[in-house]
Amino acid sequence: MKRKSIFLCLSLLLGLALLPHFASAADNASFAMIISNDQSEIGQTVRVTVKGEHLDDVFGYEIRLAYDATKLRFKSSSALWEGFSVPAIVKDGEITFAHTKVGKKQGVSGSADLAVFSFESIAEGKAAFKLTQVKIVDSKIADATIKTSAEKSLEIVQGKRTIHFNDIANHWGKQAIERAAALGWVEGYPDGSFRPQGKVTRAEFTAMLSRAIALPSVGGMQTTFADWDQTPEWAKPFILEAAGAGVIKGYENNTFRYDQPIKRSEMTVMVMRALGNHEADNSAADTPKLTFADADHIPEWARASVAAAANAGLIKGRGNNRFVPHDNTTRAEAVTLILGLLDYKQADK
Repeated sequence: MKRKSIFLCLSLLLGLALLPHFASAADNASFAMIISNDQSEIGQTVRVTVKGEHLDDVFGYEIRLAYDATKLRFKSSSALWEGFSVPAIVKDGEITFAHTKVGKKQGVSGSADLAVFSFESIAEGKAAFKLTQVKIVDSKIADATIKTSAEKSLEIVQGKRTIHFNDIANHWGKQAIERAAALGWVEGYPDGSFRPQGKVTRAEFTAMLSRAIALPSVGGMQTTFADWDQTPEWAKPFILEAAGAGVIKGYENNTFRYDQPIKRSEMTVMVMRALGNHEADNSAADTPKLTFADADHIPEWARASVAAAANAGLIKGRGNNRFVPHDNTTRAEAVTLILGLLDYKQADK
């Protein structure tokens, strides 16, 4: 598919031709980038979120994002709205990515995140991103092109860090914690501690998982939550990416509850979804047998994921072979499970 034809796919999907430009959107809309970190080590993942302001009934978009291909390797793009995405085209250090809602739905207005782009740092030095252009289409299939010169950059440095924490010397998770810290997706506290037995919130675990592994979009997922305005800005890119990948879902009232400690059952379900095991959301007849002493206490919605994770060797029980599904996850447990996921994926290649 030629680059110039990508935006036309949006209109073809809707079975209509593009109408004349809608000037109000072009006059008012603006776009910016948010980068997940201002410094990265070689091998680490960097995420760029494209955000729109003053949107008016935006139904679809096409984003053009330029990046330094000598220092960054493009990994994936994820739309943050429900609908259909045209696979990204990458040429000469520029990504073209298009997405549209589908059906008789209202467009997005106001402020909204559009997409997340993931990159791997591959060489030292200053690496720049430039958002060159965003095309938008409204629910009446009228389009507008907004030129932009938004730029962001980060510094890429060599080598993995060797980090020592002052409170893990005799902890069972010492090796895993130091390895995860060296890989750059977990950090300690200003006093030099890691607090391995400390609780992990839903936002913190989502950020750990999202930093550790690229989460490709599966499309058609809800990515906004009723308590979004209360969610801290640092957590939003990670939550959006995980939601777009189908790794997280809200509660029955569509809240995410970012500051709530994550339960061991919730953590396990998220990891299995990140592994691509979305089928585990539905308990199937061929689900591996649960052998934990407290298996009857594992909620129905988590049983298939817990069984699959145990069968793969990703999780173990606590004392007396109890899984304790309703207990809060500790920081050491979270790190160990994510590292297990990374190793499992690597062995499966």
